[in-house]
Amino acid sequence: MELKNKFSLCSVKLTEIHLWLKENNLLNKHYTSLQQKWNYLQQINFPFYFSNTVLLVAYQDIILLEVKDKEEVEFLTKTYSLDHQKYCQQVFGEKKNIILIDKQFWKGLNNNDKISEKANLEDCSVLLKDKESIENNLLDAFNK
Repeated sequence: MELKNKFSLCSVKLTEIHLWLKENNLLNKHYTSLQQKWNYLQQINFPFYFSNTVLLVAYQDIILLEVKDKEEVEFLTKTYSLDHQKYCQQVFGEKKNIILIDKQFWKGLNNNDKISEKANLEDCSVLLKDKESIENNLLDAFNK
C-alpha cells in the first residue's frame, strides 16, 4: 500500500497509518542509527525546528515523528516551510514527507493490534516534502 495515496490535502487518517505500518512490518523495526542522527541534529542546531520530536519510523520517502501533544502538532503544521526539509536532507540524504503523530496515539498504535474508536477518527498532519507534492495534493483535493 502506498501511504502517500491516502494523504488528504495535508493529513492522513490514523487508521491508514496503522495499516501501512502493519503491511510493511514497520512496527517492530528499529531505527537506532537514524534516531541517533536525528537526536544529534537536535543538539547541534539550536533552535531546532523539530525539537521535542522523536523519530519513530523512516520508510521510503516518509518519516513519522512523535510529538508531545496536539498543540505541538498544530504549531509545527502552521509554521512549517519547505526550508525545514534541510534537516531531512542532512539525516536521510533526501527530502521526506513528514507525518506528525501525537505521543498518546503512537502508544496506542504500537501496543495494539486494533486502534481505539477515538483514534480511528483522528487525522495526523502531513508536512509535504516539496512543491510538487503540495501542488499534487491540492489538485487532488479540488478534483474530489
